[in-house]
Amino acid sequence: ITATSLAKHGCEVSLIGYAGAQPTSDVLNNPRIHIRHIVPVDPPPSLPFTIRAGLKVLSLFLGLLRLLLSGPRFDVLLVQNPPAVPTLVIARLIATLQAASLIIDFHNFG
Repeated sequence: ITATSLAKHGCEVSLIGYAGAQPTSDVLNNPRIHIRHIVPVDPPPSLPFTIRAGLKVLSLFLGLLRLLLSGPRFDVLLVQNPPAVPTLVIARLIATLQAASLIIDFHNFG
């Protein structure tokens, strides 16, 4: 399932992810597809790895939570996995709060 196919069938689609790769023009020019970015935190390299990793996970958790709670309500939440931490925890929480279905796409396995 792609964002463009869902949009073609009348669905409003919100894509949430890191900025970087440029989406295709089909995605960028589709009025039913809305792109929102997670802003990663880059802790100082002088901190121990475990502290840096914990801060990154906490930052991702809070950023994703904010994006999902501040956006429009949805009926279905589709998550591409990996990454699982903390994405799946937040997805389950938000899907439950919004009484939405949660679909997990394990797209990198095999």
